[in-house]
Amino acid sequence: MTATPTTPGLQTTSETTFEKAFPLLRRGNIGPDVQVVQERLNHLGFDTIVDGIFEAVTEESVKQFQRQRRLTIDGIVGPLTWKALIPPTLQRGSAGPDVEYLQMMLRAIGYTLSADGIFGARTQWGVEKFQTDRGLTVDGIVGPLTWKSLLSNSAALDK
Repeated sequence: MTATPTTPGLQTTSETTFEKAFPLLRRGNIGPDVQVVQERLNHLGFDTIVDGIFEAVTEESVKQFQRQRRLTIDGIVGPLTWKALIPPTLQRGSAGPDVEYLQMMLRAIGYTLSADGIFGARTQWGVEKFQTDRGLTVDGIVGPLTWKSLLSNSAALDK
């Protein structure tokens, strides 16, 4: 397995691409990836049952989300919908509600840090510890793959 060039926060190898980490999802799919989508939709204000089953309610929530974000409205979670669902890349110096959301997620799984919305040294420590614990590339940057792991962990905690 050889490493390919990466962007910060999105470490990839020939076997770990965005498409593999974020599979195409549609009505009839079941599993933890569906649960991640449902969790994110709920967090963003779309009323969705979080059960890991991609059924009519989830499909309608995806369509509403796609309409709001001016994406193709097909009810399918493909690469563009995934990219719109996943929070932005965060790193030391970032601030705001997405950082506070990150901090709350890290706190929920046991990392000791404050949820103040400022990505400082303690948040970076939490991110690097999380990345180490999950076998991710440790860079202290919360890109798509770190978000996916955090969101998957959050969905598992809610069961």
